[in-house]
Formats: sequence, structure tokens, C-alpha cells
Amino acid sequence: GVDLLQAPGAGPLSDPPAAERIRHVFRFAKSQYDWVVLDLGRLSVASMTILEEVSYLLLVTTPELTALREANSALQKLLHAGFPAEQLKLVLNRRAKSMGFSPEEMEKAIGHQVYATFGEYTDELEEAYADGRFLDKNLKLSREAGKLVLRLRGVDDGKKASGLKLFKNRLLRS
Repeated sequence: GVDLLQAPGAGPLSDPPAAERIRHVFRFAKSQYDWVVLDLGRLSVASMTILEEVSYLLLVTTPELTALREANSALQKLLHAGFPAEQLKLVLNRRAKSMGFSPEEMEKAIGHQVYATFGEYTDELEEAYADGRFLDKNLKLSREAGKLVLRLRGVDDGKKASGLKLFKNRLLRS
């Protein structure tokens, strides 16, 4: 029930596609699916061109100082370009228990709310990749991803709609 399109950079080496071509493919995908998830990579001309088409933008960062500085810079560029702050969701990935600062302290330093956090699950990911399989839906990372999807859809954990539950299960299998 989930279709994946290969990223342009994952195929043979060639010139990157023009921003307008990416936008065209995205619009087509939106007409065919209830949900379309794009990994835009780093902020670029192509990714900036697509932003007016998206419902939410998840800016994912890790707690390393260089990553946080880059995230802060990207946040400022996006807001300066007019991207609505309420559609911009900051996600802290690979949060270790001994991180040295809290998400609240990070929010204060960056000036933007942390929408979601993911723990450090490198072992789970490496094991799944090594075995050539998707993450098991019972793993912590899968459950955290499911909660993020539900939150984006505005569904409380205790009130899972059947269609949304089906989507969540499909997402976790993919």
C-alpha cells in the first residue's frame, strides 16, 4: 500500500532535475495520494521552490553543535523567505539521554519549538538494514514515528481513527 519514488540523487550520476520538474512530479503525486512525504535534503533552490506546495515542513536536526547551527540557519532562511512558522516543525533526531541540554534549552537557543524528538536508535536501524528488512512496528523508533504521524494529523493517541491507524501501520512497514 506504499509506493516509493527513488530520489534523483540515488540513480546514475547526472545533472540534478530542474526545480520546476520536481514541483510538477510533486503536484502529480499529490493528486494521486492522500499523503506525500518528500525528503528535500539540505535547503536548496529546488527545495525552496516546492515549499509553497507543502502542508508541513519537518526540519530534522541532531543535537551536535554544528547540526544545531545549520538548523538554526535553515530556520532563519525559511522564515525570512516567508514560510509560515506554524507549518515549520523542528524535529530532534538521535537524542541521547546524556545530551547535556534539554529540548526546552534547545528551543530557547534556536528560538523555535521542538515539535518531536526521536531517541538514539542506531542499533535498530543498522540491524534492519543489515538484514535487508524494514523496521519492525514494535520497535521504539517505529512507535515514535507513528506518534509523529498521528500528531501531524491532529489525532490524539487515544483516539486513533481506523483509516489513520491503517495509514500508520502501512507507514511503519515501509
